[in-house]
Amino acid sequence: MRIRVVVAVPLSVLLSACAGEPASVPKPTPAATSLAVGGPFSCADRTGGLGGKGLASLPQVKSLTVDHQTALDRLIFEFTTGANGPDAVPGYSISQRFEPQFLRNDPPQTVTLRGSAGIDLNFGAVAATHGYWKFLATPSRLLHTLGPVDYATDLSAVREVTLLGYFDPASSSVTPGVSSPAHWGIGLASRTCFRVTELSHPARLVIDFDTAHPAPAPGPFNLAQIQDATFVDASHGWVLGGGCATGIQECRLMLEQTADGGQHWVVSPAPDLPAYPVDGNGGWHLRFGTILDGWLYGPQLYATHDGGHTWTLARSSPIVSLASAGQSVWALEGGCPNGCSLTLQRSADAGRSWSRVSVPQLDRAGFAVPARLDDAHGWILAWGIETQSAATLLRTSDGGASWQVLPTPCTPSLGTGGVVAASSPSNVWVVCGGVPGAGQQLKLLSRSVDGGAHWTTGDLSSSGYVADLAVTSDSRAWLAFGRGPLSMTVDGGRTWRTSIENNDAGMAFVRFVDSLHGWTATAQQLYRTSDGGVHWVTALTAVAS
Repeated sequence: MRIRVVVAVPLSVLLSACAGEPASVPKPTPAATSLAVGGPFSCADRTGGLGGKGLASLPQVKSLTVDHQTALDRLIFEFTTGANGPDAVPGYSISQRFEPQFLRNDPPQTVTLRGSAGIDLNFGAVAATHGYWKFLATPSRLLHTLGPVDYATDLSAVREVTLLGYFDPASSSVTPGVSSPAHWGIGLASRTCFRVTELSHPARLVIDFDTAHPAPAPGPFNLAQIQDATFVDASHGWVLGGGCATGIQECRLMLEQTADGGQHWVVSPAPDLPAYPVDGNGGWHLRFGTILDGWLYGPQLYATHDGGHTWTLARSSPIVSLASAGQSVWALEGGCPNGCSLTLQRSADAGRSWSRVSVPQLDRAGFAVPARLDDAHGWILAWGIETQSAATLLRTSDGGASWQVLPTPCTPSLGTGGVVAASSPSNVWVVCGGVPGAGQQLKLLSRSVDGGAHWTTGDLSSSGYVADLAVTSDSRAWLAFGRGPLSMTVDGGRTWRTSIENNDAGMAFVRFVDSLHGWTATAQQLYRTSDGGVHWVTALTAVAS
């Protein structure tokens, strides 16, 4: 079967193509293509193209052909150029996806195409009109004005092709009339090797997908970036990160586990998910409450009850933060842009069942961080940037069944973020942060000796952004700063000294399981201490991809 997609299609077909439902996208009429194209297939991501310089040289997409030939499926993008432009394919990048999920540009939304894998295709610069972000060619102008262009096929490999969009028209970084990257998504029946050919007279980009041979399994996967870590005692811990394979830009979630305090690590099973969500709506985080019970949360919530050997989906809604004490778990569900509202979900059986706790103060909060001291005592610091809600501090002494509103130490100018931690029911610390920028952020440290009823405050002069806080006694605490160091105080926060200097990437988190044993990390290094933070040694290193 041969299928050709061109821009000059009837208006009624275009309107139906914009309905948005993959099951109803149109199937264009057959046509044949014959090109002298050859060469080996590869499963590695590709970049290439040339394009012109200046508005008169920028290419425009003239047509897209989707065609089936013996042992391959073929896509052909044909371009026209301005009067002074070269006959060349514009700059492009081709990235493989393990799942057919993509981000549509306008409006921003995640879309799932047909198939089980995909290809992300970006053209670096194509012509745009003054003030209108669409192709210059009249048929393409019609297509972009009507909305997304979406076609389904019956081919072996290629199952759907859709125009995902261009630069956001409201973006101040885009100059009208200069250039506008075009973003396409290709849904594939399964991961497929491909070859890319650039042709001239006229300029065409040809992508052939190998339908005669299955794609080899990617690998080996190596830990490329550390995202989170969790420890239940001085020996047992897990590290969550992105596992990447050579030639594939999309990384998968990866877990490494230790049973000897970080001296040795083994790869542990993880849910088969992208390490970095396609829509950028929050990342993945990891917590374990016991050696057996753990939770992976972010865009959804997954749970394990066998030490991480198997994982099951526990909740399909996004979770912004989670805290546990043994098998007692709190999950803050929702956030921004999902309504800019949070609900507190509570479980007493390690996440096997959940009940909602009514906390009206969270209704307009888009972000929150909980801190748990034990089964009974805990705090939640919540705020809402989009909803213009002031920071709120809540306390419970009955395991989260009921909550008391406390006076918040965060002023309106320092209520856009923060962290909370405690070493006893009475000794509570809060760090409030203002709007971050250029590696700097206004910060305020507040301490309470009566559980949060009253506060003493002081400024923090460290560079970087507030990332995490750990408190082990009335006088000892550690602060992790994004784009800044790990700092330590031994006098209740009056003075601070640098424990680990890392002003470029900064620290991601700091965790202690007792007064001696703690862990902290950058994106590439996990450090551990067994003497209360006097000395830190490298426990795990991520391999740059």
